[in-house]
Amino acid sequence: MTLSRKTSIIISTIGVLAWSSLFAFFYWGSEEYGTYPNIDFGSVRGAAVERFTLSVQDVVLASSRATGAFESDTLLVARRAGTEGVRVYVVRDENLLYEKTFENGRFEAVWDETLDRFGLINTKSGESFLFIPGEHTYILEIAP
Repeated sequence: MTLSRKTSIIISTIGVLAWSSLFAFFYWGSEEYGTYPNIDFGSVRGAAVERFTLSVQDVVLASSRATGAFESDTLLVARRAGTEGVRVYVVRDENLLYEKTFENGRFEAVWDETLDRFGLINTKSGESFLFIPGEHTYILEIAP
């Protein structure tokens, strides 16, 4: 079966119009197709999502990685050059969940598997803190 030149041009034109109208429908449509439940696409459209990175001036003093349901979470204790205090970060999949600055001290970071939470112990003063995981953040609590 052979098609005439005129018929093949008409079929090609119809195909191009169909694909372009389908593209236009999805591109200019009011719906947000393919959205994820935790991301508001309207706020990040046209911009790259920034991943958590430590500054060149930060030095990691202690770290602990979670296990179980929170295995992608990491607690970092870092000190910035020229400062007295330490900064604690909780990071999940390269996204910052929690950040807190503590006074100077020597800290040890641990993951409590029985309670599913991070522990931070100041070995200098004996104080200890708990980081209780929430849905998109951590809650700081002074340990008894």
